[in-house]
Amino acid sequence: MSICNFSATETMRLLRQRQISSVEVVQAYLARIDKFNPSLNAFVTLDPQGALEAARKADEHPSSGALHGLPVAIKDLSYTAGMRTTCGSLTLKDYVPQEDSISVTRIRQAGGIILGKTNTPEFGYKGITNNRLFGLTRNPWNLERHSGGSSGGSASAVAANLAPLAEGTDGAGSIRIPASFCGVVGFKPSFAMVPRYPIPDLYYTLSHTGPLARTVQDASLLFEVLAGESPHDDLSMSPHDWPKKANQKLKVAYSPTLNFATPEPQVEALVRQAAEAFRDLGYELQEANPPIPKDPEYIELHIWNTVYASRYAPLKPEFAELLTPEMVDIIKEGMQLPAYIYCQDSIERTKLYYVMDRFFEEYDLLLTPTMPLEAFDSKLERPAQVGGRPITTLFGWTPYTYPFNLTGQPALSLPAGLGPQGLPLGLQIIGPRGSDRLILEVGRRFEELRPFPISPLAQQS
Repeated sequence: MSICNFSATETMRLLRQRQISSVEVVQAYLARIDKFNPSLNAFVTLDPQGALEAARKADEHPSSGALHGLPVAIKDLSYTAGMRTTCGSLTLKDYVPQEDSISVTRIRQAGGIILGKTNTPEFGYKGITNNRLFGLTRNPWNLERHSGGSSGGSASAVAANLAPLAEGTDGAGSIRIPASFCGVVGFKPSFAMVPRYPIPDLYYTLSHTGPLARTVQDASLLFEVLAGESPHDDLSMSPHDWPKKANQKLKVAYSPTLNFATPEPQVEALVRQAAEAFRDLGYELQEANPPIPKDPEYIELHIWNTVYASRYAPLKPEFAELLTPEMVDIIKEGMQLPAYIYCQDSIERTKLYYVMDRFFEEYDLLLTPTMPLEAFDSKLERPAQVGGRPITTLFGWTPYTYPFNLTGQPALSLPAGLGPQGLPLGLQIIGPRGSDRLILEVGRRFEELRPFPISPLAQQS
């Protein structure tokens, strides 16, 4: 079996036992990237010499680091000292940071080896991965379908066995959307569980950093490296053991619509079937919708969009010709937002948090589909309709993900099965803020019951 077929956890075991070397691992992944990345466009910047040099040092100086000698892919939104970081934008096409993001620092400190940077839409603003600088990232299950976004490059790389682990960020579903489309595991931790630095606005509270991986166990491996307080981020917090344990009889809700979504019927039926496995795990499963407002545009346009647009308003207007037109529209909207509207919508956002907080007083976990549809045609910017409802807004086709960026609760997407077009579907597990380890352990148990096939491209040698 090729080294690239091993899980990250198994690769780490072999590295620690000196059955394989870090140089062998890095060489295997670089060879696979060289062969398959031209058709996928998952990686946009590579550092083969730096990765091999780091691998040689790892072999010469073994350590107990959790990722010692293991290659990791980094999303092109996260700073990498000495390595180009473009954020998928022509405005930063030659930008080379002088320092690492905290997530990259922690990966390096744990012995991880940075392979390169993965593609993202401009500043990660949308749920598909294409941009004017590098173009489209394709799905390893079907090259004519989207990989999702904005961490589409990371998800595609993991799904195609071009990297054992990848880092991603999630402001409205950007880890979970591509995880669902590409058939991998994607985890958005509780807000501030993974510190953020350096970023332009530390108090921008939609964005989360987390892992993309082939298995929940692999995702947990990277999560434990990334998570924990930092003096650079005064909002950050450390993981703790949740009072509820995965071996207790948890009370789990399954919500097919979150009270406002309209999934494709066959997709919802297949995800519902996957959710039924929670009974086999010994948990109590009930269908229940959180009392989220039923207007499908309420959350996106009245709350989420205000916070998002205000975040990008400071971008310089003279960059307009280099920016994606939709990005320009977001900036203009943010520049025109009165302060009182921002304050009003912040109050409405608080109400949404209380709705979910009270829901988790009754239920331990919430299950939903991750996406209401399978990966769609890569020629489209968004589907025309989903479940019979026309899609007219930026995130109208991702109703299950962005609400939990507003509430800051942890959410895990893991493969639930194949849809009617033979493409992956995701099951999303959401829990109370701080229940990260509980969610990951429950996800691991689910995965043992329902193992998932690898992508067709991953099967090619």
